[in-house]
Amino acid sequence: MYKINITLQIACKNSFGIPNKNKFQCWIQPIALLLAINSNITIRIVDIPESKYLNFKYRGKNSPTNILSFIFNQPDNLRLSNLGDLILCKQIIEQEAVEQKKIFYAHWAHIVIHGCLHLIGYDHSTIYETKIMTTIEKKIMHYLGFPNPY
Repeated sequence: MYKINITLQIACKNSFGIPNKNKFQCWIQPIALLLAINSNITIRIVDIPESKYLNFKYRGKNSPTNILSFIFNQPDNLRLSNLGDLILCKQIIEQEAVEQKKIFYAHWAHIVIHGCLHLIGYDHSTIYETKIMTTIEKKIMHYLGFPNPY
């Protein structure tokens, strides 16, 4: 069976309410099955200051964001299979869930799925790319028993 192994790093002051590693694994597993891959990712949960710093450093945006995806560009001679890193901002995700009246874990799941799709090459720079990416997100969310995130 295909699987994406997770390394979970909690780097925020208040870890209350952060989904556990098993939940993240459950949400990411459909992507492993969809792609027929075995791989690894790191999920790091951060506070607003770290999110803002990384968003500015790597994207030139001076504000925190819900998620950043960093693709691991693996040298050909390495036999590891590492998709990359996801940096999630706990406070932003929680705030969005409240403001958008979304189920708490459904929003966490959607953000993680969205980030994983970026790690495997999906994007939303054009209308066409957006349609493809959101269709996959909706299918995975439905498979997991969550409502349409859009």
